[in-house]
Amino acid sequence: MTEHDQQTATSPDPDDRPKDGAGKGYVEHVRDVLTRPDTFFDGSHRSGNTNAMIDLGGFLGVFFLATIVSRTFGYTGFDFEFGHLLDGIKAVLVIGIPIGALVFAWNALGKTRGLDFYLEKFGGALVLSTLLLLLALVLDVLDIRIQSWFRGLAMVFVYIGVFAITYAHAVPGKLKSAAAFTAAFYILYRLLGLLF
Repeated sequence: MTEHDQQTATSPDPDDRPKDGAGKGYVEHVRDVLTRPDTFFDGSHRSGNTNAMIDLGGFLGVFFLATIVSRTFGYTGFDFEFGHLLDGIKAVLVIGIPIGALVFAWNALGKTRGLDFYLEKFGGALVLSTLLLLLALVLDVLDIRIQSWFRGLAMVFVYIGVFAITYAHAVPGKLKSAAAFTAAFYILYRLLGLLF
């Protein structure tokens, strides 16, 4: 075996190494999303499936808790009922079903991208919304009445994420399609809210 063959056999294949953010810890991932969003949402940057699952699970978990807290600490003070847990589960279904439908629709349209790509990008888009929902949750417990501002702002950033990822990756450069995706996501979310 020549010296070149030995070096080639021991050096890692460039395609096997994690790309950009993949393999980083979750705190670094969140910092990248918040401080360098243009780099994070670039098509070549990858953050890893683990971070994507933590992002999505964190958003749905905080959405669940925010619903329970808003029902429990509503305008009458602390009043917990078992039905508040069911309201939290319904809220997760109301937002989770449109997210799932959206990711699968992106995957169907974006032939060159995989499902994991869209999960990573949308998971990253949900980081700021999750933090805003956490802030709203704390404000609700402290009975500071502007919590609804932050809850509404969190949903605005979800819609911005839907539009941006659709426009940049699923149907690149097609403004009408990106607007239609965002409107469809919003309508499905609202319709499910009426049904549940």
